Amino acid sequence: MSASTKTSKITQSSVLICDGLPVGIPVASVSKLTLFLKRMVLIKNGAELSEQPNNVIVFVDETSQKTTGIGFIDFKDDEAAIKFKTRFVELKFDNKNTLKFYTKKEIDEILKENDEYTPLVFNPIEVTDFKGWLKEDKYTEGNECFATFQYGKTISLGWYNPSIPKEITMQEEQPFISSNCSFSPSGTFLYSITEHGLIVVQPDCKKKFQFPHSGLTHVTISPHDTFIATYSATAPYNRHIIVWDRRFTKGIKFFDLKANSLKRMTETLKKDKTLTPIGQDFVQFSYNEKYLARISEVDSNSIEIYTTPTIQLLSNKLVTFESSIDKISWSPKSNIIVAYHEPLQKTNEQAHFYFYDVDKQEIIFKHKVFSLKGAEFGWHSSGKKLVVQCNKNKKTAVLVFTLDKTITASMNELNATPHFMSVNPIKMQFGIMAYQHSKKGDSLFPTLHIYDISSNETKLISSLPNIEAKSFIYSPNGQFMVVSGINTSEPYLYFYNTDRMKLYKKVPIENMSYICWDPMGLFLGAVRSYVYSPHAKNGFMLYDCFGNLQFETYKTNFAGLLWRPQPTNIIKPEMAKEVESKFNECLKTMKEEDERKKEQIELEKKQRADELMKRFRNIVQKNVQLSAKEHLRAYDSGMKIIVEEIKQKAESNEEVKENITETQ
Repeated sequence: MSASTKTSKITQSSVLICDGLPVGIPVASVSKLTLFLKRMVLIKNGAELSEQPNNVIVFVDETSQKTTGIGFIDFKDDEAAIKFKTRFVELKFDNKNTLKFYTKKEIDEILKENDEYTPLVFNPIEVTDFKGWLKEDKYTEGNECFATFQYGKTISLGWYNPSIPKEITMQEEQPFISSNCSFSPSGTFLYSITEHGLIVVQPDCKKKFQFPHSGLTHVTISPHDTFIATYSATAPYNRHIIVWDRRFTKGIKFFDLKANSLKRMTETLKKDKTLTPIGQDFVQFSYNEKYLARISEVDSNSIEIYTTPTIQLLSNKLVTFESSIDKISWSPKSNIIVAYHEPLQKTNEQAHFYFYDVDKQEIIFKHKVFSLKGAEFGWHSSGKKLVVQCNKNKKTAVLVFTLDKTITASMNELNATPHFMSVNPIKMQFGIMAYQHSKKGDSLFPTLHIYDISSNETKLISSLPNIEAKSFIYSPNGQFMVVSGINTSEPYLYFYNTDRMKLYKKVPIENMSYICWDPMGLFLGAVRSYVYSPHAKNGFMLYDCFGNLQFETYKTNFAGLLWRPQPTNIIKPEMAKEVESKFNECLKTMKEEDERKKEQIELEKKQRADELMKRFRNIVQKNVQLSAKEHLRAYDSGMKIIVEEIKQKAESNEEVKENITETQ
């Protein structure tokens, strides 16, 4: 073999940049680190290196004379480099370090992304009628319960005590508007979407983070705000979806989308005008953030399930079903994922529902339905019920799955065209709004049907016919429901109690954009915000759960109101022990106070009883004395009368005797 054949040709594509090596290793130990990387990591895993003597180089900073975590690996040719990179997206170096490999082209694309943003100015809060979840300022700091934002680069955050001094700064590239700004699912941060990437800021505004992703359109955030998936239809190859670990502001997984999926992404973006839950068809997180799932781009009959935080494919294999998968949905309380196959139109193909237990790695239930045109999923917060609105030809079917020791399914059909469905977050009930069919056609206004799903049978609770509305919204505590007539000829809000569907109040509204419940389900915000007329009388009104107006405000360029989701624990960790000790002390004090009050009440009752008995005896004695005196007085008066009568008779007798004597 000639020398020219043995010599490898060095090109940009044959050299991979390695990130994730140990940082801060002194230059004296670099040779040992290089040898370990070369023999025990690269060659052991099948790397075909070039014959150059310095085919593995660990980069050392000239100033500190220590490693920076970067290395360069020269392979024998371009094909060997790409083969190794494709096989090992990530490679474990030791217990603390995981290696990632990049080509120079990928590094150049990352460096091209612009991460410079213009600052966003925050206005001081003006609304003073809102109440936080706790009254102690030291506990509520950093736990704002709402945000209002305006057209232009301004946003306001609300505290329980608006006078808390804060200096708020944040970087932003474009205005906060209702289509690109929101709170995270757990309320730990506020985020905004820009064309350069995602901006995240904590509500106390002390920290801000940037997640660069050119052409960003929408996001999916894990239930506990640990992971973020960003989407871009115009991003370069292998960067259509980036999964980030928010704690380290680091991209940990990159996905590519095929043409059909990219088309579906842009269609979804045009159809839905709000952030959540756009994009959840592409990446979804389990309730405990233990798994990440997506419909496979390789096999349409499969889904990919990854473990977190390493984002490694579970058991190194796809989960394959009998038919192609069009939609997936995680249970909100268990690691069960539902995969749905929607049949093609004008065929007799069946729709399939697969319930897959990820922990057991097996399909635990399958169900088939004929003649489906589409399905809308609605989970109950307990995870025990899954309500599916099944759209059929000229009618609606509601399919309810009960997840108990075994999974059962029940179906109810309506002779109506479906319009809107929602599941009560607390009570075992759901509502569906549909246009009833008749011989003359569909009804002009929809009928709202409320069903009970507390048992295996679905029971109709109430029907509200011909209600002029387009949607309804349950309160987070499940006690109330508001039927919205926004964008109808008769715009009203109907406040109902969900127990017996009792109407509390019918409230007229005018030109409202949307309504939103506060996280406790005590207040409803009705927002008036129009993009085409930012100088109109925009603002919001605040109603209590019974429909009584509590507060209203109007602002120039007002754009929207966001309620912050209530955190699972709004007390800061360093204050938890103090709160617990104070709670126990308070509980002990309250018990002692209750006992003391109980004794005091018993004593007061005894004293009052004694006083009443004393008063009663005095009254009786007084009455007896009065009676005796009255009796004596009456006796004396009677004796006086008798004596007078005797005297008068005696005097009369004397007169008679004198007259007789004179006559004689």
